[in-house]
Amino acid sequence: QNETPILWGFLDYSTDLIYIADIYLSTRTGYLSHGIVVTDRHKLRQHYFRSGRVVMDVICLLPFDFFYYNVTQMFPIIRIGRLLKYYRTNDFYRLIQSRTYRPNFWRILNLIHTLFILIQWFAAIYYMISGYIGFGSDGWVYPEPVGINGNLSVKYLKSVYWATLTLTTIGEIPSPVTQIEYLFTLLSYFCGLFIFASIVGLLGNVIAKRNARRSQFDQLLDDAKEYMSKRNVSSNLQTRVQRWFDYSWERGQLNGIGEARAISMLPTKLKTELALHVHLETLKKVTLFQNCEREFLHDLVLKMKHHIYTPMDLVCQLGEIAREMYIISNGKLEVLSESGAVIATLKEGDFFGEIGVLSLSEAANRRTANVRSIGFSELFVLLKDDVLEAMEDYPKAKVSLQ
Repeated sequence: QNETPILWGFLDYSTDLIYIADIYLSTRTGYLSHGIVVTDRHKLRQHYFRSGRVVMDVICLLPFDFFYYNVTQMFPIIRIGRLLKYYRTNDFYRLIQSRTYRPNFWRILNLIHTLFILIQWFAAIYYMISGYIGFGSDGWVYPEPVGINGNLSVKYLKSVYWATLTLTTIGEIPSPVTQIEYLFTLLSYFCGLFIFASIVGLLGNVIAKRNARRSQFDQLLDDAKEYMSKRNVSSNLQTRVQRWFDYSWERGQLNGIGEARAISMLPTKLKTELALHVHLETLKKVTLFQNCEREFLHDLVLKMKHHIYTPMDLVCQLGEIAREMYIISNGKLEVLSESGAVIATLKEGDFFGEIGVLSLSEAANRRTANVRSIGFSELFVLLKDDVLEAMEDYPKAKVSLQ
């Protein structure tokens, strides 16, 4: 630093400019008041200046640098007040975690970043204490900075190496001799224990969350197995049930148990928008509804139910009462005649059962064929009562469908 004061001065005061810009942005950052986002500039400035943050921001920028001109050497320790600005880093990580789809990644990154910063600080303090006690005066301090030990990169690497060994408690370091050496070493060990506990706790939490969903799924499957075993269900049916669970897990239907619980807590308006985003395109593929008004489709989307069928499952049978219609989201199905011959093959976007749902005649409410799932199939189901109710609310759609 003494060799390149212009470069260090440029870096220091560039950082100060960033801090000043952050204060300006803080006076223009909105906040909630009685559930309403405040954007009035005058109120934003008042809110910032009345907060505790302004005190730390002012301390960070106190011009202690003028002491540089009254001493023969530059002492970076004079600018230690800038470290109070670290709270903004925590604000950044907290904001990112609330908005990202991978919060665990950012939590681990935050921990690594914090560990890296602590290592830098302890390395600098170690070198400073070594200079205060006397370089090379004992085995604990940094050796006399002459020759290769006087090289800047060597000073940095050896100090960081010492700090890393001490904070992670994974290596042998020379025993301290003086009181200040003992105190600083003990402080380093205590910080190291805190870091170790944080890493173990964070990683344990990440692993537990990753396994929680699978544990919930396994519990559901075990309960189903126990239910079927106690009631002497045939092995063939048990196999089909287990295959349904396995497919549902692979497709994410049971993988998102926690997600479904979280979504159920949303207000009706948000749940409606989510349902429209996820299912509306599927409903639009149905030619039967392509001429219907958009609001009618919105109503139907909220009433659709998602079902999964395993290979060779009968979705509907010839002669049964038709109380629902089906829209194929994924997979293939075959339409069978009374003799078992394949009449047609249905695929994604196709639909069936609409005649029985839309007809008011009792005679027309009987299934006219068997429909069987070829492999695993995912279908959206619309109940007759729900469709008729929506048609009453939207007369134009009723005319179009009839």
